[in-house]
Amino acid sequence: MATQPLIDRDTASKIITILDFVYSLGVEDCHYKQDEGLAREFLEKTSEQGRYGLLGKEIYFDWFEWELQLKRAARETKYPFSSIMQYFGRMGAWQSNWLSVLIPVSFDFYRKGISDRLNAPDGCEYAMFAERRRVWWSKHGIQKVSLQEYIDVIQQFCLDRRRMDIAEMERYEDKRENKYERIGEWDMRKRILNPRFYERYIKAIAILISKKDY
Repeated sequence: MATQPLIDRDTASKIITILDFVYSLGVEDCHYKQDEGLAREFLEKTSEQGRYGLLGKEIYFDWFEWELQLKRAARETKYPFSSIMQYFGRMGAWQSNWLSVLIPVSFDFYRKGISDRLNAPDGCEYAMFAERRRVWWSKHGIQKVSLQEYIDVIQQFCLDRRRMDIAEMERYEDKRENKYERIGEWDMRKRILNPRFYERYIKAIAILISKKDY
């Protein structure tokens, strides 16, 4: 039906499951690396729009490989793979619609995991943290995350990304010799999203997730 949402409540709940996974992966990678300098360097380098990576493997890549990492994570960790694949199927090509927002926001959750572990290295016992789901690492120990907290963080990451994307385009300078020349793979226009996509995601994530789904 034309009125059917692109993300139903069940899939929206599964999105939080994936965000929880990548957050935990960030904590895990930081924990096992045991290299504060390297972790902070990683956070600095990946603060650049369109740059992704994995601290555990010490590699950097673009949005496409990060998407593959999310799909692999959903499959290998027995997360709801079919719902996530359905989501990516609806998303289609990067930048084609507002569902693309999951790519940068999920990476922000990965970076948050690294940052939280760095800021409170002795905050928790890692073995206990690794056994839990939907929790954050903090200086006060393992923190259970409420539904509202998840929504707040997702929406804040959307606002932050929207602000950065707008700023990047304001600074953008097209260096092509003519407008018919192909845009390079690392051109900023291929690395950011339409600001309206973030606005729609902010509204969707709040409307579609209810306490029952969580």
